[in-house]
Amino acid sequence: MFYSKLMQIYNDSEYNKIFDIGMVRIFSDFISERVKNRTAYLSPYEFSHNNKVTLEESLRVFSCFEQSGDILNIVYFFECSYPSCISTRIFIDPTLLEDIDEESDEALICEECGKEYLLPDIIPFIKIYFLIDYSLFSYSNESKVRTIQDPNSTLQAIKGLPNALKSKSPSSLNLLDDEGDTTSTHLKAFVKANQTTPSHSERTAKIIQNCTRYLRR
Repeated sequence: MFYSKLMQIYNDSEYNKIFDIGMVRIFSDFISERVKNRTAYLSPYEFSHNNKVTLEESLRVFSCFEQSGDILNIVYFFECSYPSCISTRIFIDPTLLEDIDEESDEALICEECGKEYLLPDIIPFIKIYFLIDYSLFSYSNESKVRTIQDPNSTLQAIKGLPNALKSKSPSSLNLLDDEGDTTSTHLKAFVKANQTTPSHSERTAKIIQNCTRYLRR
């Protein structure tokens, strides 16, 4: 079922210009293994390492299958600069990134320390998670994964995870980026990999366009 859905997306698009058809099976197996292990988050670094492709190539594959809206969800966040905060991640509603107003004084606030951040100031520090949409899979046991009702809602995507998945996410890997993170990807890397690739949802395309001018500063 899952592989067939990916193939349908691939055949109905121009993704053959971005990656070979064999990558569809590889990506299907990659996600299926994570679902089997009850792991909610996908690591582009791990996919890149396992399949001997560059991180940019990995991010393009992820982006292509994110655009369908019911396979992957992108979760945006940044981290509070106060080291005393236990949970430093501050999640961002993606609608804020679609239309960034430089004149706006609307602030993102750390719930622990109360520090305020203006959105234009933190764009270079934003990271993303790729979250599997578990509505694609059915389980025969009683502890079924709850369907995320709105795949565009960052907070619901996080809060909708059952406890068994929350404890495993981000997954523990030995593959680290330059800051020691294992699962998240810098928004800057994602934007760079996909600036010239028409392989994302309308929302993601807007976010890439709006954030690019801030990342060039």
